[in-house]
Parts: sequence; structure tokens; C-alpha cells
Amino acid sequence: MKVRYLLWVIVIIAITLLVDWDDEKDALSDLTRIDVKFKSNKSETEKIITDSYVLDEVRGNYNNIRWEENVKPSMDREPDVKATFFYQYDKNQPEYLVEYFIWFDESVDATIIDPQKHRYGRLDSENGKKLRELFMN
Repeated sequence: MKVRYLLWVIVIIAITLLVDWDDEKDALSDLTRIDVKFKSNKSETEKIITDSYVLDEVRGNYNNIRWEENVKPSMDREPDVKATFFYQYDKNQPEYLVEYFIWFDESVDATIIDPQKHRYGRLDSENGKKLRELFMN
């Protein structure tokens, strides 16, 4: 009996380790809206993104972010963009909000800070340029 119990425990642990449960990728499918704030000509501009094509493009870009976990990120200047992602997991519940701070540098690389999960991420110039166009145009 003990052998059978131990065998089941080993099988469950092995399956858990082999299956790639990625909550973030699943959560992105529930993304319904993005509120974007950025400075344009010395005035703050707000933009609401609900178009499904643009949301799909942002999802694709998000999957390319290289995250550094468990850090206390800080930057020397104010973010170029403040983006609030709205997730609707259940129609009977309020939306879940996640705020990101985004900086673009001269080469159009993007640095993204996720203060809720204490991490920062980087996008290469191709994806950073695409994100900038989606958010600031």
C-alpha cells in the first residue's frame, strides 16, 4: 500500500513538473482594454485601446518581454507611458487591473516595470518600436 501511495505521489509530481502552466499567457486572453497615458507636446495624452487587432498585437509583444524577477526596479526619469491592462476573468466580477510603466530609449528598446510583481522586463528594438507605435500613435 505504501509503495502504491508513493508511486502516485511521484507520478503527480512528475506531471506537475512536465506541464507548463503559464498563468500569464492564459490571463492575456482575458485582456479587454488598455488605458494608455503619455506625454505629447508637453501635455498628457490619454488613449483607450479596445480594438481586438491592437490588443492581439500587444499580446504578441507582451510574450516577447524578457522578465527579471524579484527585483526592486527604479528609473532616473518619469516613464514615457503608463499603461493599465484591464482583465475580465468573469463577467460577474469586476475587472482586474494591472499597471505597467514603460520607458523607450534612443534605440527604441523598451523597459517595462511591473510594480505589482516586483519585476522589470526588456523588449528588443523591433518589438519596442512596435509597442511604441501601438501605444503612442
